[in-house]
Amino acid sequence: MQAVISTVKWAKAKVDGQVVAECGVGYILLVEGHAEDTPDIYELISERVIHMQLFYDFERHVSEGLWQLPPTDEPEILAAPYYSLRDPDWRFMGFKDRSEYEPHDRGISELVTILRAKGRRVSMVEFGTMVDLEFESTRTSAQIGIKPKKKAATDSKPKKSKDPQKHKTPPGRKGYLMLSDYREVRSSSPTRPKE
Repeated sequence: MQAVISTVKWAKAKVDGQVVAECGVGYILLVEGHAEDTPDIYELISERVIHMQLFYDFERHVSEGLWQLPPTDEPEILAAPYYSLRDPDWRFMGFKDRSEYEPHDRGISELVTILRAKGRRVSMVEFGTMVDLEFESTRTSAQIGIKPKKKAATDSKPKKSKDPQKHKTPPGRKGYLMLSDYREVRSSSPTRPKE
């Protein structure tokens, strides 16, 4: 899974002029899922979304996260599949490597469920909806991504050992990826806006 985060004062996603999702001060979260995403990845992405400090306070010269913003009843995150956005002016970061990512809703519902369970207020654009975004930006953005490691290819077969136990797959490993099999990719540092 990979995602683009942009900070806004407010944002609205519209279909034919009708608002289908919105947020107040917070994030626009554009998500693209990977075919091999797992619950571990959704959990890691949710932690990055929640704990990134992307809001810059010019008076105190500090960066703040979502949990440090003044309390409000409005949604603080507008989440949408990246491919559902009409953005002819290229206002958002693009992903460099999209070859392994497909236009589907894989993972976004699970990610939003986790964010809501952790107390975040999220408004989501439903799968299959093409939307136009209206928003007031606070000029800070970041890109995060986590995907399974690629296994190194090899032409030579391992030599057989006299010990029949040596080449057996450890219990619970066959067919599954452990948390240690993941690596974080392209996690860009937030861009600090100019005063």
